[in-house]
Amino acid sequence: MLSEYVVVLVFAAIALLVPISILAFSKLIRQKTAPNAVQEENYESGEESVGIKTGIMNEYLVFFPLFLTFEIITAILLIWSTFAGAMAEVDSILILMIPVVGLAFAFAVLAIARAKSAQHAAW
Repeated sequence: MLSEYVVVLVFAAIALLVPISILAFSKLIRQKTAPNAVQEENYESGEESVGIKTGIMNEYLVFFPLFLTFEIITAILLIWSTFAGAMAEVDSILILMIPVVGLAFAFAVLAIARAKSAQHAAW
């Protein structure tokens, strides 16, 4: 019984050791230079940048709530489909309302993000 746990612990140790050792080795061998103004600029395929710098968080912020919402909805609906026969009708209706609320949340975030980008473009 204990030997089965030892195997799991060995694999867990290897799973932790490999990425940590790769990161440590790359930190040791990387070239250490001070950042300069050229490194801090945007790179647009060799062209001069037009407009303002946008971060990746602003660019993909819209997709995160949609992904999270659908991920949670999928998990809840899978669990609900397993136990739907044993649940009362009120519980089933409440669980089926979760996707509706999730979609409303996702579309609200999308509307806010679009309003902010339109407001930002006006400046």
